[in-house]
Amino acid sequence: MSINISKRKKGFTLLELLVTIVILGILATLGITQYVSAKEKALNKEAIAIAKLVRAAELAYKYENGQYIECSDVSDCNDKLKLSLPTGTKRNWDVEVTVDAGPFFIFAAQISRNITNMPSGYGRYYLIGPSSENPQCYGKCP
Repeated sequence: MSINISKRKKGFTLLELLVTIVILGILATLGITQYVSAKEKALNKEAIAIAKLVRAAELAYKYENGQYIECSDVSDCNDKLKLSLPTGTKRNWDVEVTVDAGPFFIFAAQISRNITNMPSGYGRYYLIGPSSENPQCYGKCP
């Protein structure tokens, strides 16, 4: 008479499942932090590009009209400076241009995070003027 002792149930043990879940959790945490970091870097590059674009548009406007022009928001800047910056809820940045009519007659363009799309980085903004080719970051900068 032979007895089969090696009968084993098919499936995973609780310990194997717990180890797998812990490993997946660690990998997910690492992936999410890398994603957030990459997204913030991309948003910073977008802000710098917008600032340079607004600067170039202001310089072109002055060349054509003899003066700089103010704009209060993204739509206003799009209309006055002939730009096509993102508007509505899909935009990540707000744009405002102020003009100082003092002895040097300069402008300052401020590109700040859109309040509705701001999970982190609150208070970060970029400034650029006619004499600077690269915008300066203020607030919580990378």
